[in-house]
Amino acid sequence: MKKLVISIFSATLLLSACSNSNDGEEEVKEVKQDKSMTSESLIDEVVANNQDVISYEERGTLTMNDEDELNFIVTIDNDENVKFEVDTSDSVFTLYDVNGEKNVLTNGEFETSDIELNPLTYRELVEKLKELPKGDLKTDKDVYVITYDLLTIEDLSIFSNELASNLQDYDVENLSLTLQVNADYKVVRADVEGTLRDDKENYDIKGFATFENIGEVEQIEVPKGE
Repeated sequence: MKKLVISIFSATLLLSACSNSNDGEEEVKEVKQDKSMTSESLIDEVVANNQDVISYEERGTLTMNDEDELNFIVTIDNDENVKFEVDTSDSVFTLYDVNGEKNVLTNGEFETSDIELNPLTYRELVEKLKELPKGDLKTDKDVYVITYDLLTIEDLSIFSNELASNLQDYDVENLSLTLQVNADYKVVRADVEGTLRDDKENYDIKGFATFENIGEVEQIEVPKGE
């Protein structure tokens, strides 16, 4: 089951998008949905408005049966350097992929690493959303809300090969994705939720992610003295 949780977590990295942090100083814009707008046309606007964006910071949490919690932060700077932080119930580690050199800090121990993350830039991430099927589009004051039934996707490997492979071991009762998009065509939140079953028990999976500092991440550096 742990492999499945990690694969769903990996998929959220591809399906999530962003919100610029503004400390409450900017006015929240109300969104409006005209009759011609669809989930596909909205995602097209998201992609068109983020063609030059590379860096971002993603924060999220994934839980199983409201018990096993995985917290993560993924940061990519404008040079495509990566800092990847994960906090699970039994370990804490931070991976740095800076200037082609990989180092990992695990429970206080620092060493080189050969882990391959291959993270997406922000532009690549939102372009990935175009591979989603048509979703149910609604509005809620300051955000557009798109809900997708992921079980309608015949090939889930478009998001994660590991997810598609590991789901074969379970009866999937439901699996959904909800995106929130603001008036500036930034996806401000993504939620993944599902119920799976095997011969022993049911598993309720919940995950969310938000993005901050879009296009404004400072250059990542490996801590000195580590």
